[in-house]
Amino acid sequence: MNKLQTLDYQGILDLNQVQLNARNKLNERIQNKKIIFEDVSCLCGSNEYDVISSIDRYGLEQQTVICKDCGLIRSNPRYIQEEYKLFYETDEYRLLYESNSIKECAMVNFDAAENLKDGQNIIQIISKFKQIDNSVNILEFGCGGGWNLIPFVRRGANCIGIDYGKEYTQLGREYGLNILQGSLESVKGKYDIIILSHVLEHFLDPISDLKEIKSHLCENGLLYISVPNITNLSLAQIQSAHTYYFCPDNLQYYVQSAGFKIIDYGKSQNIHMYGLFKRGDIAPDINLLSLSKKNMYRVIKQMKVITYIKLMLKKLHLFEILKTILKR
Repeated sequence: MNKLQTLDYQGILDLNQVQLNARNKLNERIQNKKIIFEDVSCLCGSNEYDVISSIDRYGLEQQTVICKDCGLIRSNPRYIQEEYKLFYETDEYRLLYESNSIKECAMVNFDAAENLKDGQNIIQIISKFKQIDNSVNILEFGCGGGWNLIPFVRRGANCIGIDYGKEYTQLGREYGLNILQGSLESVKGKYDIIILSHVLEHFLDPISDLKEIKSHLCENGLLYISVPNITNLSLAQIQSAHTYYFCPDNLQYYVQSAGFKIIDYGKSQNIHMYGLFKRGDIAPDINLLSLSKKNMYRVIKQMKVITYIKLMLKKLHLFEILKTILKR
């Protein structure tokens, strides 16, 4: 294990008082060992890694590492399963993530056209491969309040959403959506389309969980996955709630490992990515892991140079001046 800690020097996000209180409360629990952590191997089985950060973007104490063998970035050590469950079910992480109250943030997502754009983008992608109408059954797991499902509901599709968060799921039901509070074990039946929008990076065992998802996908069904693209590496991408950070190559490899075949891929929300998959038991391409490792260590090397330049500019009191000039 080597300590690169490339990201520690970038500075955390600007937080409001609600976020600061949530962050400080969590850090206090971590320091007092009230939150239990566990060491985990990489998905490729390796235990060899380099440390790239000891904090997340909010300043939470969370070590983030890169696998020396496949280039997959992960949290290690990380919360045990029971701690994550409590984290999500109490909506504690929403207070940290959002700049307003949970209810205010949910209503913004429901009411603002900008926030419904994600759902519109998802339906446009899926519609290239499957007609969306009242014959289609759709599940979104990790749906929040269900705003991504609204464009599908308007097309007449039969939609259900499941999320850990009590307050978000309740607000979704108040909005008229079929939203349930629960975990992956709560999923019942088969679906023509399953949506995992910024969910896979939260799974503790992505391959096993994707296999469970597959058991609920119809024979000709489609699985939509969107995740952060960690080739856009910065401290702003690192969150304590994220267990794994994928790049295009290892995303495809590990989803293949769960029994899926990619049929479409592209950019999502500027710095993120999506993949559309169907059932397909093919041997995962091991070359994808070699590419992943090569590309991610190149990204980290570039990040170290950029971070060093920023530190020098700050010491010379030139950083803010340059930022102002660039904004103009």
